[in-house]
Amino acid sequence: MKRSLLVPAIALLGCGIVTGMFLEHRRLQSEISSARRFDAENSALRGAENVPAPYPDAGSIGVVHAPVETIHLNQLEARLRQALGAKTFAQRAQELDKIARSIDAAGLPQAIARADELPLNLRLPFVQTLLARWAQMDPAGAMAAAQNLSRCEERTAASLTVFKSWLVSNLQAAVAWFETQPNGGLRAEAMPLMIAALAKSDPAGALAWLQAHSNGQMRPQFLADIFQQWAAADPAAAAKKLLQLPPNPQRDSALSQVLIQWADQSADDALACCATLPEGSLKQNVLRCVISELAQNDPQRALQAANQLVPGPLQSELLGNIAAQWAQVDLNAAISWAKSLPEGKARELALGNLSSAWAQQDPQAAAAFAQTLPAGILQDNFFNQVATHWAQSDPAAAFAWAGELPDGPGGSAAMQSVVNSWALNDPKAAATGVQALPMGAGRDNLISSLVGQWCQSDSEAAARWVMTLPPSPAEKQALQSAIGHLAMSDPQSAAQLALSITGEAGGEIVSSVASQWASSDFGGALAWMKQLPDGPQKNDFLN
Repeated sequence: MKRSLLVPAIALLGCGIVTGMFLEHRRLQSEISSARRFDAENSALRGAENVPAPYPDAGSIGVVHAPVETIHLNQLEARLRQALGAKTFAQRAQELDKIARSIDAAGLPQAIARADELPLNLRLPFVQTLLARWAQMDPAGAMAAAQNLSRCEERTAASLTVFKSWLVSNLQAAVAWFETQPNGGLRAEAMPLMIAALAKSDPAGALAWLQAHSNGQMRPQFLADIFQQWAAADPAAAAKKLLQLPPNPQRDSALSQVLIQWADQSADDALACCATLPEGSLKQNVLRCVISELAQNDPQRALQAANQLVPGPLQSELLGNIAAQWAQVDLNAAISWAKSLPEGKARELALGNLSSAWAQQDPQAAAAFAQTLPAGILQDNFFNQVATHWAQSDPAAAFAWAGELPDGPGGSAAMQSVVNSWALNDPKAAATGVQALPMGAGRDNLISSLVGQWCQSDSEAAARWVMTLPPSPAEKQALQSAIGHLAMSDPQSAAQLALSITGEAGGEIVSSVASQWASSDFGGALAWMKQLPDGPQKNDFLN
């Protein structure tokens, strides 16, 4: 993660965890697990054809397409044989779906009975479509048929299909049926669907039903469903009700989400609600969530809210986050504001968090400002951001700038970043620049990085460039790395190149290539070695 993005990420961590719990809850509750388990079980049966399961997902179960024709019961057997005779799994599934959507309504029960004759991996989607149609006309009858299916997995998935359709057509009747079901099993699977349907219709009523019909341990997991719908219509009432509930992580998560939704509708009212909370972690977290949400839409209003907080870590975090958001909307205004802040943590976070946007839009100006900063973390952060972005647009200019930076970790890291980026796009030009640098440990490190990057695209070219460098430990190490990398893909070229190296280093590299080649293709290595003329090189390779 870029350093300039680290602070806003930390600032949003608490809010992100809360909101993430909410979103994950919604995702998990919307899944129909029995159908998914059945699909996983049958995926192996679909085999090499690797065709996705054709039955609808949780969002489309119960949706019935208009039939293109009417198939009468006396035609069913012939049409089923025709469908099963199709060449591929996808074609068979498609034809069965057409039958399920087109069979005469009076023949639905018989068609479901005939489904037992279908292959296992085609049966459930066929039955689900039939039952979805039946449920639109007679949900109670369709549910009875679903619960009479022979296999448990099919029975649960089909019942959920019917139940979802029933919730749409007659919510109260569906709820009444649900209340007759025993705990566990289908009731547990259907609960998320029912709570979501109740919440959409009447969130307060959904909460009252939940409190009356479920145990205390089960209630918190459904708060997100209920209060998301409630906040969309009346966030003030939703927040008030949540604060009357016993505190727990799910309640606090739902409260944060309600306040975020409220901030989108009326930031002043949402902030006023936050202000009424007692001091503590809950208040800090909802303020973090609300002001961070506000910063995305109205950074200046978020700034006003943050400035009203007691100076301290939370205020500094939020000011830094506001700077990052503001920089995306009006960089110059954000820069002017951040520069005007008094020396301290808030100013450092604000400047650090807008450094990436500044360096991306105007790297020269960001580089000039960085030079005015005292040595330390903030200056190093600016150096890093300038190097990263400038190297993408003008690597030669960025290289020249980085070469003028004062000695220290920030300058070294900036030069490393420039060279890595340059080598990725134009390794020859980067090599020319690095070769012109004065001898020293910094140059040696850059050579190593350059060669490593260059080897990803052309290890032989990288090795030949290293061979032009004056002998040194760094040159020897880089050459070994480049030729070793070449040997993995083209051992013969690597061996030939190694034989052209003179001196002690050449013998060591020849031996290394020979060993590497022999371990993967002993016969090929031996045959190539035998054609070499007798002499020290052949002996090195043989040894």
